Amino acid sequence: MASKKKSTSTPPLGFLLWQTANAWQRYMKTVLDPLGITHVQFLLLESIDNLTQSNQSTTQIRVAKDAGTDVMMTSKVLRALEEKKMIARKTSKTDARAIQLLLTTSGQKCLERASALVGDADEKFFRNLESKPEKFEHNLKSLIGQ
Repeated sequence: MASKKKSTSTPPLGFLLWQTANAWQRYMKTVLDPLGITHVQFLLLESIDNLTQSNQSTTQIRVAKDAGTDVMMTSKVLRALEEKKMIARKTSKTDARAIQLLLTTSGQKCLERASALVGDADEKFFRNLESKPEKFEHNLKSLIGQ
């Protein structure tokens, strides 16, 4: 019976990207779990804060667009953040039909702690890049058309 020859070829880039993304997501989970938030919740809190700081609309659709998330998924995650008392909703001053999202004091404090943790985690996770991180960032952005 012939033995199977082990493949020594490099896995496809897409597979490596998928494995890397999964490893990074697992790492982010361990970093954010102590704060009681998920990475998507962090991203949406950050988006609300960024839009608020730049005096832009913080409607659900605008937050989803800014964060690059699906609108329906964003709605569910925002409901969870509202239940956790990290965000509040209020009627827009300029459009009575629009609901603006605001960070609560609790949400702002959580975001500040999470931002520091995520920044440190990103630095640690990507420090093993052989090339400059800026080049890696440029390459990733080119893949998604930015």
